[in-house]
Amino acid sequence: MNKAEAVLLLYDKFRDDRAVVKEDFMTLTGITDLTFRRYVAELRCYFMEWRPYEEIVYRKGDGVYFLKETG
Repeated sequence: MNKAEAVLLLYDKFRDDRAVVKEDFMTLTGITDLTFRRYVAELRCYFMEWRPYEEIVYRKGDGVYFLKETG
């Protein structure tokens, strides 16, 4: 899976499921932890620019990232 496909899949999962389990996504796509964090950072920038009423937040206890409405 190339970068564009992985980032779009991550975006779809946030939009559809509102949550992404880091380990599950890494297994599905074959990416590393560092790559996953880079992709999330790119999507955070996207949401800040184009969807400022939503943000990606991380829950440390179980490795889940959520798409949260902020306003």
